[in-house]
Amino acid sequence: MVGNKSDLVDKRKVSYEEGEELAKNFKIGFIEVSAKASTNIDLAFKEMAKNIMIRINASNSNIKKDHEKKKIKLSE
Repeated sequence: MVGNKSDLVDKRKVSYEEGEELAKNFKIGFIEVSAKASTNIDLAFKEMAKNIMIRINASNSNIKKDHEKKKIKLSE
């Protein structure tokens, strides 16, 4: 989860703690960014890309396991 405009502390609608708690409830990461101050932008994109790759690899692994199970059943 990404909290934007971290440079505008006085205009926050959601505190850092609230954002962090919400992300925790969804079991996802949380990061605050500021495009204006160029804070954590690269890190946010790198983390999103890393998590996408982890999910793709896990999905591919599950597909391979399912395929192997079907292969075993057919040969029995």
